[in-house]
Amino acid sequence: MNASQDSLNNVPKNLYGWLVLVGPLTEALKQIFPDWQLQVLSQEWHENSKTWVREIAHVSNKKNLVYAKLEVPEQSFKSFKSELQNLGSKPIGVTLLYGNPDVTRSAFSYSKLACPMLGDGLYWARQSTFYWNHLPLTLTEIFSPDLPELK
Repeated sequence: MNASQDSLNNVPKNLYGWLVLVGPLTEALKQIFPDWQLQVLSQEWHENSKTWVREIAHVSNKKNLVYAKLEVPEQSFKSFKSELQNLGSKPIGVTLLYGNPDVTRSAFSYSKLACPMLGDGLYWARQSTFYWNHLPLTLTEIFSPDLPELK
């Protein structure tokens, strides 16, 4: 994912605010969707890539709003294994990252990606890397085109 900020000129108006949101996505979703839920799709170690991967869906009224994939390389996972494995159905952002003085976040990159759980086609996505004590955790989020405009 390396589309430039300029490529956001083609983003539908209703998705723009979601894509550039710097704060916790979960909190913004909860404000608009009172029945918001986080569903953990998978959470496992991938031996081939030496990466721990957590996949979740932000859901409201049984409809997928945002798919998110967290990729944690081996050194980062070893350092934060307990915290990551004990997340359960809690969102990582508000639980471990936001408000943590040892965490910084990179700029976003944007692209359109396939996401079978949202349907056929390509969907707007953003990716950023959180650095927790300088160790990377990369987050990719893919947004449903049906999200209302974030104001």
